[in-house]
Amino acid sequence: MLGILGQVSDAGRPGELVRAPLAGRQAGSHLALSDGTGTDEALDTAVAACTTQSAHAYPLRSPERTASFLTGLEPVEPGIVPTVA
Repeated sequence: MLGILGQVSDAGRPGELVRAPLAGRQAGSHLALSDGTGTDEALDTAVAACTTQSAHAYPLRSPERTASFLTGLEPVEPGIVPTVA
């Protein structure tokens, strides 16, 4: 799920999208996920500016919102962490 959730609005039910590939998988299966977060004012401003000129909005979510998509799953090390590009 790398680079996918930014293309899905909250109305598109991203939590269901995250859990769908796990349906029927055996215990111990893994899922990698990345999502843009709204934790940096400069990034928030830049994304908002791009959104006004685009047919598609990129939803920046809080880390807590993104983590909520993983309810019922057990994170493995390093867990849910920020990354730097």
